[in-house]
Amino acid sequence: AREHVSFSQSVGVYGEVEDLARRMARLLESGVCRPDEICFTARNLGDYSDAITDVFPRFGIPYHFRRGIPVMSIASVKTVLSLAEFPASPRRDTLCSLLESPWVDWASVLACDPPEAVELADDIRRSGIEPEVPSPELLQERLAAWYGARGRGDGAVRVERAAAAYRAVRGPEGRAPGSLRETTGALMSRCDALGLEQKLQDWARHSEAAAGRGTSAHILNARGYAAVKDVLQRLSSSAHAERGPGHGWGRTHAILARCLRNLTVGDPHSTDAGVWVLTPYDLAGLRFNVVMAAGLNSGSFPSAPTQSALLSDAELAALRETMGDGLPRTALAESSALHAQENLLFLSIIAAARNGLVLSRTSRGADGQDVPASVFYTTLWRLVGWPAFAEDLPG
Repeated sequence: AREHVSFSQSVGVYGEVEDLARRMARLLESGVCRPDEICFTARNLGDYSDAITDVFPRFGIPYHFRRGIPVMSIASVKTVLSLAEFPASPRRDTLCSLLESPWVDWASVLACDPPEAVELADDIRRSGIEPEVPSPELLQERLAAWYGARGRGDGAVRVERAAAAYRAVRGPEGRAPGSLRETTGALMSRCDALGLEQKLQDWARHSEAAAGRGTSAHILNARGYAAVKDVLQRLSSSAHAERGPGHGWGRTHAILARCLRNLTVGDPHSTDAGVWVLTPYDLAGLRFNVVMAAGLNSGSFPSAPTQSALLSDAELAALRETMGDGLPRTALAESSALHAQENLLFLSIIAAARNGLVLSRTSRGADGQDVPASVFYTTLWRLVGWPAFAEDLPG
């Protein structure tokens, strides 16, 4: 089995995608496979979409996302997620990425041109401000000292703009939202105040008029924003949206990210050619010469049992009992019962590979910390006859 099953260990998600891309490039150059005979799959494809769109073109690998482009890789969606994250975790880098976003109408919010907002983000990074910026007053204090040391004549104006940007992305002060309906409503209001939707609609309209491939990114960003807005509206109108307290910004950001993780939108110029990129959910019944499975780390695949964001295990058990015994095992299942579904997903990956299977994991994360291997990875490692190494692989 060793000639058919291979293993890859990398540092970080980008390193993992680059290592798998090298394997693909060798297969394509040697003529062993056509691009459409190779499949890249990951349990949480949204975690890999950025790396795929950056790495595969550099290696000359044609590819397409089977069910469209994951929304988590779209710039406008990242902007909305940053706006949801910032009130709970006011990080310097999040503020800077929002200042650099082309989808925020800083010309109206700060009365400055977009390049000036980008320059302000660069100044914030250069000034040595702490990674966490808990208040606009601290931001003003640090920037004022930095500008003053350099004799910048426009320093006072820039300091005020930085504080205004901070307040705009954080939202109004006062009582913290206590329910999911309040936080999602506040997030949609903030997106409107920052002009996201209007800017996206304008860009998409110009792109459709130009009908050029180079403008497809603007159409894609508009579709991504429409998808995340629909998710926010559904969350706001759900039967459990009035629950509180406990639904602060941190939890709202986590729920929104989970809802968007495997959501996709159509690529306006997809040719459906090249390496297939899809999740294990879509692999059933498909066959490929080589299947490369990424993200085989403990807690990622199989995913760690987590309770539903809207219903507790006790509520799910009570609902199943009320509806009777005719439900499938995975319908309204408690978190502990979902492990069987993870096993089926992994079996779908194995069944889809005709001649070659590559299992990949990150041995270290982007922060340099060790990341343990998945039980799926270690089990096949041993089944194909490789000796176990206890310091890395769980027993």
